[in-house]
Amino acid sequence: MAAIQEKAPNAEYYALRVFHSALRTRVEYLLEALEWCLQNRIDIANLSLGTANPAHEPLFEEFLAKADFTIVAAAGSLPGSLNGVLGVDVDPECDRNSYRWHDERFMASGYPRPIPGVPPERNLQGVSFAVANLSGFAARLGKSPPAELKRLLISQAS
Repeated sequence: MAAIQEKAPNAEYYALRVFHSALRTRVEYLLEALEWCLQNRIDIANLSLGTANPAHEPLFEEFLAKADFTIVAAAGSLPGSLNGVLGVDVDPECDRNSYRWHDERFMASGYPRPIPGVPPERNLQGVSFAVANLSGFAARLGKSPPAELKRLLISQAS
C-alpha cells in the first residue's frame, strides 16, 4: 500500500483480507473481495496476486461483465490477462517514477520504495510491486471510468 500512497497520498485506501493462514487463497474469497469493491463503489482495486488456473477464467469474466471500477493485476495471470483489467508486468529498466505501455500491457518498476542503506537488489521485488506502482499512477489520475483511465494512463506512459 505504501507504493500506492507514495504516488497518490490523498486517496482513500481499504485493505481487504483474502489470505488466511498462508499466501494462497480460494478464488471465491477473491471474488467476494471484488464484489465488496463493487458494492462500496471503489474506484481502483490493486490485485498484487493472481492465478494460472484456467478453470477460474469464466468466474472472472462473469464478474468483469458487471464491474464498473478499474482492476490492476499481474499481466501473466488471471485476472490480469483478461480484457477489462489493467495488466502489469515488471520492467527492470523503469524507474519508480515512470511506466510504459508495451505489447498490450503496462510495464512498471518491480521495486518498492528504497530503504536507506539497503541496495535495491537486496530488498523485496517483483510483479506485486509493479502492480502497486501502476495502481498508484492510476489513483493519482483520480476517478474515471475504467476505459477512460486506461486511455489516460496509456497517453502518459513513457
